[in-house]
Amino acid sequence: MLDKVLVPLDRVEFAEQILPRISQLVSGTDIEITLVHVLQDLLRAEPAKTKSVLDEAHQLLDHAVARLGDDAKHAKCELRMGDTVSEICKLAMLLPAALIAMPTHARTGLDRVFHGSIAEGVLRKSTVPMLISPARDAQSTDQRGAIRRILFPLDDTDMALELLPLVEHIASLFDAEVFLYHDVRGSKEDAGSDELREPEMLFEPLRERLVSKGVRVTVESSRLQPAASEIVKKAHDLDIDLVAMVTHGRSGLERGVFGSVTEAVLRHSRCPVLTKHTDRYREKSDTERFVTG
Repeated sequence: MLDKVLVPLDRVEFAEQILPRISQLVSGTDIEITLVHVLQDLLRAEPAKTKSVLDEAHQLLDHAVARLGDDAKHAKCELRMGDTVSEICKLAMLLPAALIAMPTHARTGLDRVFHGSIAEGVLRKSTVPMLISPARDAQSTDQRGAIRRILFPLDDTDMALELLPLVEHIASLFDAEVFLYHDVRGSKEDAGSDELREPEMLFEPLRERLVSKGVRVTVESSRLQPAASEIVKKAHDLDIDLVAMVTHGRSGLERGVFGSVTEAVLRHSRCPVLTKHTDRYREKSDTERFVTG
């Protein structure tokens, strides 16, 4: 259930990118929002420097609350100090958060997520799904209505099930239509195997579950362009408001932290991407190693 959303913030310009999406998601609900800013270690800093940094941090959080307006009635602010990735992951566990929402921005020709290494680290170490708003989405965010259409690309039913409850919730919340989409050629490229399940076999369990929840479902498949290109094209052609897809970077992140397809979709998408790093490849955080061994 989507009951608590964690929103890490770094600078005002990036806050402006994600906050309208948060308002869109929580408006009229009782979803709790936690706005967090992580400070670097100030224990050895001069008092003047400490005061300046803290003042800027409070201004950032105050701006975020003001930007949310009436949607901030269930919002709280947190300041943390330490390693940014670790503090975000620990807070997500302690809340516990159902979703972490972050913006992206372009860096050296590639859209890197919230300074790249930060979000990569969070995605690698956290069990929590992430809502990632691309930089090119920011200009039109305020003009867009509620989420009406969700594109859910699939290449593995078991992994898709990890994200399905959140897709169900968002679709029900906005009465959105879900497009289950399978790119046969792209899945073959990503999986490196010719032993692929037929689209109908892949879709049917998910379609039945969504329909049983009262969600409208359309099924589509393709054997045309590579998966990422086709997903981005489908999102544009269908006027999609949200792309939902699991990511499964191989051990050692040999295929890139987002997996080849998801990374490419994030790079070119004009709408937010809801993603989750699947447990089978995810790297445990230090906190989880302490708790679970």
